[in-house]
Amino acid sequence: MAKSPESDDLSNFPLYIKTQAENQKKYAIQENVKKEVFLVVPSNTVEVVEDFRYNFSDHTAFIVTPDAVEPIILSLKKIEEYEFAETLTPDERDNICRVLGKLLHSTKRRMQVDAYFWEEFLSTFSGLNALPREFLEKVIQFERSTKMNPPQEKRVKEISEKDLRQEAKLLEQDAKGRGINIGDSRLAIIETVPLHKKEDKD
Repeated sequence: MAKSPESDDLSNFPLYIKTQAENQKKYAIQENVKKEVFLVVPSNTVEVVEDFRYNFSDHTAFIVTPDAVEPIILSLKKIEEYEFAETLTPDERDNICRVLGKLLHSTKRRMQVDAYFWEEFLSTFSGLNALPREFLEKVIQFERSTKMNPPQEKRVKEISEKDLRQEAKLLEQDAKGRGINIGDSRLAIIETVPLHKKEDKD
């Protein structure tokens, strides 16, 4: 970052910037350092900056203001992602896309199933109105006194895949003990429900 001028006199600032831009060579020539350097100048000096890009033999220096730093960093990160993708083999790319595709499909399926049960629950709620009034009042009383405490998300605690699998196994064993069928047949039933409309394949 360039130093802010000590006074309102900015006549020498363009020369100072050019010198600083050239001096960035000491960073650019280092190993694993890109040849594009960004020099941040105070916003109130932009009007006297003569060039916003300096091309040198070993590097290129760009002159930017503080408000441009964040967009530039985001753009550089995106470029870095593209460069990383280019180093992957076709098989590695396919593996990544396969996992992401399955994750997307599973998420959509879960949303589809949740939407189905949402409608079923609403239908069940409507059926409560058919209960005798004294029953309904008692049901509402118990409902209002019930409190659920789902697990809270904590950033410092990792959600372990091993713990999730172990918990799922315990739930499956408990369900089997109660005579509830949650075997692989449930997957076949879910997969028979179309995920996409015929006119919408996205």
